[in-house]
Amino acid sequence: MALRDFIDYLASLDAPDDMSINMYQGDTEEAEDRRKNLLYYLEMIKEINPTHLLVGEAPGRYGCYLTGIPFTDEHTLVHNPLFQSLDCLVKALMELDSSIKPQREGTATTIWSCLTLLPHSSLPLLWNIYPFHPSSRPANYLSANDRTNRRPSPKELKLGLSVLKELLQYFNIDIIIAIGRVSEKVLKKEFPNISYIRHPAHGGTAKFKAGFNKFFQL
Repeated sequence: MALRDFIDYLASLDAPDDMSINMYQGDTEEAEDRRKNLLYYLEMIKEINPTHLLVGEAPGRYGCYLTGIPFTDEHTLVHNPLFQSLDCLVKALMELDSSIKPQREGTATTIWSCLTLLPHSSLPLLWNIYPFHPSSRPANYLSANDRTNRRPSPKELKLGLSVLKELLQYFNIDIIIAIGRVSEKVLKKEFPNISYIRHPAHGGTAKFKAGFNKFFQL
């Protein structure tokens, strides 16, 4: 199966209501960049043949909502060597006026500071239990500055679980790690043997790093 088929499937899905947005859907340049970014990431990770999957909650407004890649902000796309051959959004970000900096997200910064400690061949697959951006503002508020983060609803999480099952058909994952209690609660029903690590948001950075280091024996 080609991962491009998964991207097409993801982009075809409608969000459950107008309080979240499928940022991969549509013919805008931004949506196309997110699809290209995600395809690049998934194909790169598939070459590694990862055995571990880290599942977060949902795209943050300064991270995955902009880039399309879970747990990844614009700053990471520009500065992490894994993404240097990505020629769509990264190239655009590199050409920005010096007064406009690529967005940084705390969660993405923390996650990638830990991932860089792993050998390339041991990188896990990253995903969110709800792959679209839930917000307290209607979907027509497309700017990250206008859209605040919120916890996904039960209806959104149900959709997200079905998307995750689709994604898992493309990978040989042995170990699933929930990042945060929201994803843990949903995943435990389908995958009773999942592991758990504290989410780095809301003051959880130190506990996340400790849990990550313990799990990966760093």
